[in-house]
Amino acid sequence: MGHGARAFNWGAGFAAHVPMDTHHLVTMANEIGGFFASAVAHDEAVAAIAELLKSFWEPRMRREIIAYAKAGGGDLMPIVRAAVLSLEVSLEPR
Repeated sequence: MGHGARAFNWGAGFAAHVPMDTHHLVTMANEIGGFFASAVAHDEAVAAIAELLKSFWEPRMRREIIAYAKAGGGDLMPIVRAAVLSLEVSLEPR
């Protein structure tokens, strides 16, 4: 890196300090929900959405969307809100 440019460490520690954009998470979750809502029955859609969020979203993303859903989650599709709230149950210690 020339001309005084510094290398920036974009490692895992960096992501932990970037604030979550709840609106963006809601938009992404609703897009996922829109796909499954039109493809399968309600209960299957809730389970599929929850599984996708559990498998592909970082824990802090899930915590943020769960907190949003618990606070009312007004912008979440009902099917997405149900899936998100089911994640909270699956995160509880056994």
